[in-house]
Amino acid sequence: MESVNNNLTKKEIVYFYNLLYEYEHRPSSKYDNKKVKKAMEGKIVINDSFPKNANITEMNLNVLNFTPYSNSMCLGILYHIRNSFAHGNLTSVDDGKAFLIKDFSDKQKRSKCNMLGYIAKEKLYELIDTIRKTSKNTKRK
Repeated sequence: MESVNNNLTKKEIVYFYNLLYEYEHRPSSKYDNKKVKKAMEGKIVINDSFPKNANITEMNLNVLNFTPYSNSMCLGILYHIRNSFAHGNLTSVDDGKAFLIKDFSDKQKRSKCNMLGYIAKEKLYELIDTIRKTSKNTKRK
């Protein structure tokens, strides 16, 4: 991995802010995990097999490693990306070609990483778009 640029572009900030807002204010959704995994096969490795107390340290290009959330792979991806952005841990890397996504379960120390992703930007946008397309809104309780 080359130089890190902590500053997202204005367009990226707006995109992720809208994703955060959608996650927080939209009625909860059910997603089709199988369709998303199939659509992203060969593009992004999605690995949510880590135990909840894991500290993920392995990072490879176009791999999302994360702990499960709410028994939904897709909801877990959105949850961790939302947290990463909200806490300033989503950065632009490789001269603006990829995102480094980190979420931590210990917000103060930030030493226990429960999502680590290093994804080409166009592939992350495609993943999020694919997740959104499979959404089946349900009412929040």
